[in-house]
Amino acid sequence: MKADHLMSPAFSTRQPIDPALRLQITTHSHHTCKLCGGGCRSYDVMLTEREAKRLDYDMWRPLLNDVPDTLPLVRLDEATHQYTLNKVDGRCVFLDTDNLCIVHKAAGADAKPIACQFFPMQAVQAPDGIHVSLNVGCRRLIEMTDADPIPDLADARRLL
Repeated sequence: MKADHLMSPAFSTRQPIDPALRLQITTHSHHTCKLCGGGCRSYDVMLTEREAKRLDYDMWRPLLNDVPDTLPLVRLDEATHQYTLNKVDGRCVFLDTDNLCIVHKAAGADAKPIACQFFPMQAVQAPDGIHVSLNVGCRRLIEMTDADPIPDLADARRLL
């Protein structure tokens, strides 16, 4: 592991949500993932320090396609002290040629960063509760219908 570039001050850690707040999911947020990989290209994946250290291990390298050996898998923004997954040609280093996540394929969905597991759901903590909706950047939302399920409340709570 190349941990020297992953040292950060404590304020870059993920802040916990208030469990006393009511979790509310927007009822028109229907979604079924079609594995397009769009979110793996369109967004910077924010990581906790723990996720960053786990995903920066060289053990992932043999599984990656078209990722230079010299390219760190994880970046630390010195200004914000925020970790993100690195990208190659605009795509996440872990996005395979079949549009599937290499971490997911090799170690299961629970091994992916929380941000990836949660996508396209997004949460905003407000005084009246935690509001969960779908990120409009997911191109699948254009095709959604009432036949697609609403995000699972228990799954959202587990990921938050």
